[in-house]
Amino acid sequence: MGDKKQHTRPKRLFINDVDRYSSMHIAEFLSTSRVGEEDSEEDEAEAAGEAAFQIVGTVSPSSKDADGDFLLEKYSSSTRDELLERLLQCDVVVYNISESATQQQVEEVTWAITALSAEMENFKTRKMFILVSSVMTWAMSKPQNLEESDVLLTEEQFRRRRPHPDFRKHYNVEKVVLELARGKKSKLVGYVVASGLQYGKGENLFNYFFKESWLMQCAKVPLFGKGTNHIPMIHVNDLAGVIQNIVEHKPKSRYILAVDDSKNTLEDIVKVISATLGSGKINKLPQQEAIAMKAFQPGELEYLNINLSLDAFIIKDSFSLHWTSEAGMVENMQSIVEEYKDTRQLLPIRICLVGPPAVGKTTIAEKLCSHYKIHHIRIKEVIEENITRLKEIVNGSDPEMFSEEVVTAAQKQLEQINKSMEMDQEVTTDDLLYTVVMPKIFKIVGVPKNYGPSPEELEEEDRKRDAERKQKVTEEAAARKRRNQAALAEMAAQYEEWQRNLSELERQEHELLEAHSLPLRNYLMKYVMPPLSDAMLDCSKIKPEEPVEFLAEHLLRSNNDT
Repeated sequence: MGDKKQHTRPKRLFINDVDRYSSMHIAEFLSTSRVGEEDSEEDEAEAAGEAAFQIVGTVSPSSKDADGDFLLEKYSSSTRDELLERLLQCDVVVYNISESATQQQVEEVTWAITALSAEMENFKTRKMFILVSSVMTWAMSKPQNLEESDVLLTEEQFRRRRPHPDFRKHYNVEKVVLELARGKKSKLVGYVVASGLQYGKGENLFNYFFKESWLMQCAKVPLFGKGTNHIPMIHVNDLAGVIQNIVEHKPKSRYILAVDDSKNTLEDIVKVISATLGSGKINKLPQQEAIAMKAFQPGELEYLNINLSLDAFIIKDSFSLHWTSEAGMVENMQSIVEEYKDTRQLLPIRICLVGPPAVGKTTIAEKLCSHYKIHHIRIKEVIEENITRLKEIVNGSDPEMFSEEVVTAAQKQLEQINKSMEMDQEVTTDDLLYTVVMPKIFKIVGVPKNYGPSPEELEEEDRKRDAERKQKVTEEAAARKRRNQAALAEMAAQYEEWQRNLSELERQEHELLEAHSLPLRNYLMKYVMPPLSDAMLDCSKIKPEEPVEFLAEHLLRSNNDT
């Protein structure tokens, strides 16, 4: 046992889009798997603490999720060469397209299979490729005997499956995986897992029904369509368990259905969600209303319209699944709701607001409910309902329904209520008292821990942030412009002062030169200019060939004569 444990190493497992609901929870589940979980208790105890998988995966560049410590590595914006290099480092490659896949994602899966097949000869160990597809590739399948409508479809009939028109690309990718080379010599083995509609954790496809039931903004939870269709489903943790068992047991069958034992209709599901979280009532609406109300996208409605009864015998007979929800969502709704609240951190706040009459309890209660997004139980409405019930007892047309004692007690209670209501008054003003009271209550109770903001509220927050950002940019630009203008004005003032100082300096230099040059001028005018003028006049008359020498001799003679 010691040698076996010494040579056991965690399998490196790649999974795409780990920032999306399905892949994220599958990756998180597999990261908690331990070596020997399927062995005996003694082996499990010895292997406790050893991780069975090292999880790596891709995320979208704009993703803010998938920051958990269950990921060893995460990649974004990788080229295909870089991605292939990382796939070749893995023992197991899982591509999950069970949530609506785009054409680009389908092309990436097809490329990954082709690229890995081309590198198969260079594999040092055998690798496994698992495609997590959807039961929507069975959506148009019919039993062989059309008269037996209640017959369950199984994996044995997977070659007869007929896909929904919008999921033909999923069907084609399934065929590519199933065509991988078979046999013991093949170093790349492929499996296809046809997953039922996934639920659990924070919910994804069924989140709308959970949210509407939780918020209770409507008295009845909307159900779009008749709701009589049977939906094959599986808890997302159980789907992860199926993948874990495929890696560990390497079943002979390459096509595996992953659905639980439930055979519930959509109406059954919505009813139990409403009963557990909300009023227990549903309101059937045409499917077109789902688009108008922005409850679902058209592609999501296709999932909810599926009508299939499937039986997954391989995962029951060949796998050792530790089921989270084997009986289905309806049977395990209580635990699923607790899981839902825990994942989304929904911590409801219950506030009892009491006080004497005419102090504004109703106004404050409405503001608290609006701030914390909690249901407002109005005492007045409760009293009115009770009065109506008491009046029905007192004025009942069928005296045999209630005894005389019950009628007398109802009459007495009705009189007491009417007397109390005559003494009560209601405050309807919204004065400065509430602006003081409300912040104090918010501070004491804490921040809202109810359901997260709606898409409209998120859009409004984004709009406000964008407006604040634009205003900040505008203010910074204006401040920068003011600073530039102030700097330019200061430079202009400094330049003007420098020009004034320069002019003053030149004036003073000129005056100084004038003062210094006055004696010299007088000297020149008395002793130099007269003989020089005479010499130049004679030079102009005679016009000698060497005028400079002539001037010099003339000045020299004049000087001697003087």
